[in-house]
Amino acid sequence: MIVIALVAILSSLAAPSFKTFVAGQRVKTTSFDFYSSLTLARSEAIKRRASVQVAASASGWSGGWEVKSGSTVLFSQGPLNGVNLSPSPNAALVFSMDGRLTDPSVVVTIESQSEPDSVGRRCLNFDATGAPRSFKLTGSGATCS
Repeated sequence: MIVIALVAILSSLAAPSFKTFVAGQRVKTTSFDFYSSLTLARSEAIKRRASVQVAASASGWSGGWEVKSGSTVLFSQGPLNGVNLSPSPNAALVFSMDGRLTDPSVVVTIESQSEPDSVGRRCLNFDATGAPRSFKLTGSGATCS
C-alpha cells in the first residue's frame, strides 16, 4: 500500500509538467510541419516556374493546410491538435516563380491552445528571398517581426 501511495503522489506531481511538455512538443511539431510545407511550396514554385500557394483547408488553418500549384495538390496537412496557427494576414501564402512571397509582410504565429503562457509561441517569418525562418518567442510582450 505504501508503494502505491508513493507512486500516486509522484504521478500527481509529474502530471502538470508532462502536460506542459506535450503542449510544447505540439507547438514545435506544428512549427516544423508548417516550415516544411513552406519550403516545399517555395522550391516547387522555383522548379515549376509558376506560383505555388499554401492555403488553409476549408475549415480554416486549424483544420490543416494544402500546398497547391494551380488545381494540383502537392501536399495536404490534416487538422491540428491543440495548436493555434495564425498567419497574418490570414490569407493564402503565395510563392511566385522566383521563390519570393507575393506579400513579404506575412508573419505566422503558432501557440498552444491549452498552455499558451507556459509553453511559449513560435514565429515564422520570411527573409527578402522568400525563405522561411522559425524562432521561439520568449516573454509575454514578445511579438513576431
